[in-house]
Amino acid sequence: MTEITILFGGHGAERLVSVASAQNLASHAPDADLWFWQSDDHFIPVSHAELAAHRSAFEIAFEPTSKPLARSIDEALERAQADSRLLVLGLHGVGAEDGALALDCERRLIPFTGSGSAAGASGFDKQQSKLLAAARGVPVAPSLLICAGADGSAAAGFLQLHGPLVGKPVASGSSHGLIAIRDPSGLDLLSAASAECDYMLEPFVSGREFTVGVSQIDGVLRGLPPVEIVLDPDVQFDYSAKYLGRGCQEICPADIPDALSGQLQSLALAAHAAIGAYGYSRTDLIVGPDGPVFLEINTLPGLSKASLIPQALAAAGVPFSDFLSEQIELARRRYG
Repeated sequence: MTEITILFGGHGAERLVSVASAQNLASHAPDADLWFWQSDDHFIPVSHAELAAHRSAFEIAFEPTSKPLARSIDEALERAQADSRLLVLGLHGVGAEDGALALDCERRLIPFTGSGSAAGASGFDKQQSKLLAAARGVPVAPSLLICAGADGSAAAGFLQLHGPLVGKPVASGSSHGLIAIRDPSGLDLLSAASAECDYMLEPFVSGREFTVGVSQIDGVLRGLPPVEIVLDPDVQFDYSAKYLGRGCQEICPADIPDALSGQLQSLALAAHAAIGAYGYSRTDLIVGPDGPVFLEINTLPGLSKASLIPQALAAAGVPFSDFLSEQIELARRRYG
């Protein structure tokens, strides 16, 4: 018999989001085991009561009290394989959303929810996902890749050519590291931020921001109702806005014409297919003067009660428990 195990925590900057996602997942899977992946690569068994009791998950680190059941990712996955476990991934960011964990699971034929390693790697790389989406006919903005440690001459030329820019790490999530570059002074911020990681620059597009989930529902891949992101003036959609509600409103479903809603859903489905995503994903777009433009795709988006996929599922009339059951069934069938 397959043991369902919710895996959460991890290494990345999105560890707090992961705990909040796990709280929601656990509330809909009361019989699942809970494993917390610590930053030291120890895996801690957690009770449902301990996880549910944790407050302010988006702001306060979760610190479980039990002894580790494994002291490395290899040891944890060997145990999962030996126990015939199916892993429900409540993980986000580096080490998980980038396809690394999926690859380790695939090598061991451990079933898991969410996209496979190739799709995860493509989706997490913002430059690569743009190229793949564009090849499927999804409109994208011009961009410039700034490699870690590069001098600022290319960025300065891109700013001169396009005007105000948005800079974001090529491989990150939850809007960590966003930089608004309105004039040459913003290049100093970019230089400091890109000293150790690659950045992607895009022209700033003024318009309405939307996020569109894609999910397998009753055996059919569907676009979920778009959610509009409305920011206060001079506020970026960063971690504080996204998860703490500071200067941001999320309107679900978006108050837009059916034709635009359908167009955004079609683009999200195309982006999902472009990278080979599996089960579910979430695509961010902005609708400017020339129409929708692709921003990025997330293959392991947040699943907390406050996250955008659960909001969109509710707007579509899909209970979160049904969504979770279908993702688990897809994981069971992953290897044929």
